[in-house]
Amino acid sequence: MDSNQRLCRKLSGGGFSHSVIKALELTDRAMFVPPEQKHFAYEDRALPIGHGQTISQPSVVILMTDRLELTGSEEVLEIGTGSGYQAAILAKLCRNLVTVEIIPPLQQQAQALFTKLGLSNVVCLSGDAFLLADSTQYDRIIVTCALPVIPAELTGLLRPGGIMVAPVDAGIWHQELLKITRNRDKLLIEKIEDVVFVPMTGKIREKASA
Repeated sequence: MDSNQRLCRKLSGGGFSHSVIKALELTDRAMFVPPEQKHFAYEDRALPIGHGQTISQPSVVILMTDRLELTGSEEVLEIGTGSGYQAAILAKLCRNLVTVEIIPPLQQQAQALFTKLGLSNVVCLSGDAFLLADSTQYDRIIVTCALPVIPAELTGLLRPGGIMVAPVDAGIWHQELLKITRNRDKLLIEKIEDVVFVPMTGKIREKASA
């Protein structure tokens, strides 16, 4: 058993679906961390990836992925590609994934990895997700950086019955991980747990601070 499999075995007792655990097993976290962090790759903790960003700890990644309730047929939007670890896992569980990263060097590195891994169902965009957003709707949305509020710009992109999983500010360096389900014209909001994520930057943060 290799280090990645041992990590996944440690996390498999959380009641997560078999398909999510399998996707984690098939995604070697060491490929998505900087060389100087590789000796920490199989530990359950967040790690710096440069540019003030982090790769989330595997237990949070598997939790967020599981709460999306993916069946393999979904169109998914990810905001905050980072190093591409979360996206590489999602790609194994959904039909198509659009992932957006606001920091160009991170987007370029992630795109190169997706190409190397042959993830043909992933479109990796560079820019502010709130400026790139159009009328396209998604079955699932996942946000990997802390939102200041639950923005209508994102919930409006959910198809009826769609699910969004995102950390939302609930204090200084404290966020709540929320599962938001669109039920016709209503949003059902469920708190999953308290978390700590790097803050989202760009238009939405500027709007909330105005």
